[in-house]
Amino acid sequence: MAKKQAEPVFPKSLGAAIDLLYTMRAQRLEEAKKLEVMQAQETALKAHIMANFASGDLDGAKGKVAVASIKRNTQAEVEDWEAYLKWAARKDPTCVQKRVGITALRTHWDNNEVVPGVKPVIVEELSLTKVGS
Repeated sequence: MAKKQAEPVFPKSLGAAIDLLYTMRAQRLEEAKKLEVMQAQETALKAHIMANFASGDLDGAKGKVAVASIKRNTQAEVEDWEAYLKWAARKDPTCVQKRVGITALRTHWDNNEVVPGVKPVIVEELSLTKVGS
């Protein structure tokens, strides 16, 4: 059975809560920078291993702790969107994901255009900036 986490304790004043949130976010972002460096190193090391696999005509190798191997899967690279969308509409619409291009839609809404089948929805989020010193 999983151990239940304690409920967080929040500062009593709203200002103190805002300051704590800012401090916590700053700490998280600092840690994220460290993780980005590690991720870049991992990416470079993966590329190094893949290059060695290719030059050695290998599909895998092992160390003392881990085994690495090449996994292959098929992806799509659309060369002609118009032809593909026409085919998908006629043959199999599930081959296209249903999501809107929000940047383009905002342009139409900014020009007071009505776009059939979709409506703008306002989503609120908290903005947090440091107080000038």
